[in-house]
Amino acid sequence: MRAGTPYKSLEALYEAFLNDSSTPLTSLNLGVKLALLALALVVAPFSGNLLGLLALASVALAVLLASRRYEAIVNCVLGLRYLLVLMIVATAIVDYLMDYSLAALLTDSLALGLRVVLLLTIFSVISSAITLKEVTGVADRLKIPKYITYSFILSLRFIPLILHDMNEVSASLKLKGINLSGGGLRARLEALRYLLTSLVIIVGFRRFKVAEAIEVRGLLEERRYSACKSTL
Repeated sequence: MRAGTPYKSLEALYEAFLNDSSTPLTSLNLGVKLALLALALVVAPFSGNLLGLLALASVALAVLLASRRYEAIVNCVLGLRYLLVLMIVATAIVDYLMDYSLAALLTDSLALGLRVVLLLTIFSVISSAITLKEVTGVADRLKIPKYITYSFILSLRFIPLILHDMNEVSASLKLKGINLSGGGLRARLEALRYLLTSLVIIVGFRRFKVAEAIEVRGLLEERRYSACKSTL
């Protein structure tokens, strides 16, 4: 598929959040990583003015330099480009209807898009430095059942597989003369129906295979034991 398709955009956005053990931030204490996320959340509400925006940009720059994952911001922009354009255009229209000057209109629109990109970049870089061991450790401290933790981790791991399946099914449909991005509305809805039907079947098959693997490894024993205990 072409690099500009929505599926490639979703893959780029997912790669921005993908765990990367090579980043120096991985060696930091989990509390430091969470503190960086908290700092971004504290600064974000004040990024509506120039000083707040500079502060958020400074945090994002520091995180990027420390992580050495400079491609994260590119992946965020690539993955969100359609949403960013929509947000910028919508903000520009609202400002125009409120009789804002052209300079103020452009400033507000671009600043909004920049705030979203900076905040998402910080979250993607920090999340990529949080290991699965740290996730399970936090879940254990919070007394979260293991089956819920494993379900959450597996759902994240399934994202690239589903995106890959979307690419494969879309390519197969194109070979059969069914184009998701061509034709009228009725033709596109029909093509989307074929795509979703195939994905449901594929994902259902993967779900059963993963459930069998989990059952064999005894990871659901805790849930079964809790259920049996509650019935006694």
